[in-house]
Amino acid sequence: MFLFKTTEELESNLLKRIKEEREKIGLSQYELAKRIGLGQSAYQKIEKGKTRLDMFRFLKITQALGVYPKDFFDN
Repeated sequence: MFLFKTTEELESNLLKRIKEEREKIGLSQYELAKRIGLGQSAYQKIEKGKTRLDMFRFLKITQALGVYPKDFFDN
């Protein structure tokens, strides 16, 4: 059984968990954006769900946060 009903729900959950992790380690959007090679406004659009999060960016974000990608899928 799937944990999420739609891909939109999955993406929304991932973005929420990314934001929580970013805040937990005390990074601003600007600092994380810089670590992954984006401008702050481009990153903000991803975190707010206005720009689609692709797998490549997801992996860069998890690396910049120092967490394993699988950790975002564990309950």
